[in-house]
Amino acid sequence: MQVDDVEPLGCPPAGITSALTLWLIANDIDMIFNILRCPQANAKVECMQDTSAKWAEMHKIQSLQIRLETEATFHRAEFSVSRLKYQTRLQVFPELET
Repeated sequence: MQVDDVEPLGCPPAGITSALTLWLIANDIDMIFNILRCPQANAKVECMQDTSAKWAEMHKIQSLQIRLETEATFHRAEFSVSRLKYQTRLQVFPELET
């Protein structure tokens, strides 16, 4: 699992490994920690977060979580995708409901 080197998965400021990280390691999940303050180390995720932020128009809202959920619902259930023969993601992948 590739993660940022911050809570809850990364190392806290005191240099102690978090309980969640220890649990993941105990369950044979390899941890790859990105370099602190180096978004290039995880470019795909950083790009996706940037796109999500643009869709959400964060500067116009008070509750980021509500807006992100609204946008995610729209892009999953209402937005038709050309590569999916103009169906919504939910029509093609009904398991997204769960």
